Formats: sequence, structure tokens, C-alpha cells
Amino acid sequence: MTILWVVTSPVISDRICFRGIRDAVGYGCSGKQSNKIMDGAVSDTTLRARLNEWVEAGVFNDLVEEALVAYDRIIGVGPDRRFG
Repeated sequence: MTILWVVTSPVISDRICFRGIRDAVGYGCSGKQSNKIMDGAVSDTTLRARLNEWVEAGVFNDLVEEALVAYDRIIGVGPDRRFG
């Protein structure tokens, strides 16, 4: 009888992935640099995969809009000064 051991990486929470993507966008850095900023909490490959998953599901645009609304409420940047 042969026993196969399957080693899988732990599932990274959406919160950590969102933080990594936010850092990459906010700081204008790559996923690899974001990984360093986050002390290796999530790989750049995982960030890209999660971003693609959220974009395909239509969730990412909703997250961006919520973030812009919150930023506008706190900082006061009106819709006429937004990009995109």
C-alpha cells in the first residue's frame, strides 16, 4: 500500500490579500514588493490569483468603489477629482 502525502499551503484570508493588493496599488509597487512590505504574509502569486478571482466575480470593482467613497468621506475628494 502506498501512502501519498499532499502538502498544501494554508489558505490566506481575503483580508490579508486585500491589504496586499491595496499596498501594491497605494504604494505603486509590485506584488513581490508588497510581499516584503507585509513581511512575507502572502506571496505575489497568491495576490495575483486572488485579484483575478475577484475581478472575474465582479467583486473588485465594488471594493474599489467602496474605498473611493470612504476616502471621499474622510479626505473630501469629490467625484470630479477622481480618476477612472
